[in-house]
Amino acid sequence: MAALSAGVFLLYACDMPESSSSASPSVPPPYKLTQDKGGTNLTLKIDEGVTTIKAGEFAAVPSIGSGADKKTLNTKITTQALGLKTDGEVHTAVTTIILPSTLETIEDYAFYGHTAVKGTLIIPDKVHTIGAHAFGKTGTALTLDLKDDSKLGTIGAGAFDIASIDKIQAPRFTLTKNADNTTYALAIAEGVTTVARGEFSSQESTGGSPPITLNTRLKGALLGAKPQDAITAITLPSTLTTIEDYAFYGYTAVKGTLIIPDKVHTIGASAFGGTGTELTLDLKNDSKLGTIGAGAFDIAGIAKIQAPRYTLTKNADNTTYALAVAEGVTTVARGEFASLESVPASTPKITLDTRLKGALLGSKPDHAITAITLPSTLETIEDHAFRDHFKLQGTLAIPKAVQSIGKKSFASDSFFKSSSELTLTFEDESQLRTIGESAFYDAGIRQLVFQQLYTDG
Repeated sequence: MAALSAGVFLLYACDMPESSSSASPSVPPPYKLTQDKGGTNLTLKIDEGVTTIKAGEFAAVPSIGSGADKKTLNTKITTQALGLKTDGEVHTAVTTIILPSTLETIEDYAFYGHTAVKGTLIIPDKVHTIGAHAFGKTGTALTLDLKDDSKLGTIGAGAFDIASIDKIQAPRFTLTKNADNTTYALAIAEGVTTVARGEFSSQESTGGSPPITLNTRLKGALLGAKPQDAITAITLPSTLTTIEDYAFYGYTAVKGTLIIPDKVHTIGASAFGGTGTELTLDLKNDSKLGTIGAGAFDIAGIAKIQAPRYTLTKNADNTTYALAVAEGVTTVARGEFASLESVPASTPKITLDTRLKGALLGSKPDHAITAITLPSTLETIEDHAFRDHFKLQGTLAIPKAVQSIGKKSFASDSFFKSSSELTLTFEDESQLRTIGESAFYDAGIRQLVFQQLYTDG
């Protein structure tokens, strides 16, 4: 044993070719095994220049496969040389595996059975093929670092031991194992501005070109037999501006809060289709959402939509919402919460419908809102502000600070008659001075309740 450095010892520098015979033997790749001072932890390092690790070459088991040469790391180096007593201990001897930057192919069972490997296992950026069970039964609380997951054309069945991996990191994302040890939280890396079509979809293909998804890169080998159930949370970066079609399609188990960062202006068709269960959708700046494609979200999977100026809470029927304007808002702008696609002569013509419409409010936005709650801070309601919500029920309370209600602000001015049934109340000491023309036209007012009005003395 030659000393390498304080407390580290070189066991083997490489495999030497066997004696010459009628058949020229293959020369195995050079490698080094080093042992720490305690003699309990081995580091296996494959030398630079190696491009392919053959089937079972560094497996911890005595033999694998049906090839002519069944030799593995276990058979090439005796247990005595490793400082072990029996073959049964070989699988616990190696705690670190270091792969060369030149590596391209890792064949079946290449590093099978090293159960004690821990820390970070780096898959270099030139690797395009990882064979079946290449790292099967290898690792404990492992971080898998994929330097370029986009090049991974093939990951064989059982290539990794999913249960032993705590984290998977790649240039554009990180997957962190949840406490259940079977599902992950997905976080897209800061700096990413565009998530490409189908890039993180649970599907094998979304019809894009090339049809590369998170499923095709990782699927059964890392996400398990049901990739659609593998992700329970999605975190998007503050740098994100564009989410293309099918980007995160099909993760039915996502729950909690999905935050859409404030720079996002485009969410493509079916981007989050089939994703979410009892989800809170947090739109950090819904006014920037110039495009929300058809089926961008799974409406049935969303329990709440929150934005800086309002919250929409799903009703028990799982199809309609209660709208609450946020405390602190003093003015509701012209047409701001109208169900119309546009408000006449409004510039810009942005309404609740144009921001959310079919993607979140369904095919009939005018039937999506059943209740409206106004904040105590509200002073001005501009023209058409809440126009054409045909299914309002219960009580609409006008806060005492409101001084002006614009024309047709709550009107249901449509060919279809409103089915709303409202009790309209004005709070004590109301500051109201102006009610515009047809402010409550056909709004379904069944009862008016006036409390004590404010006077100038």
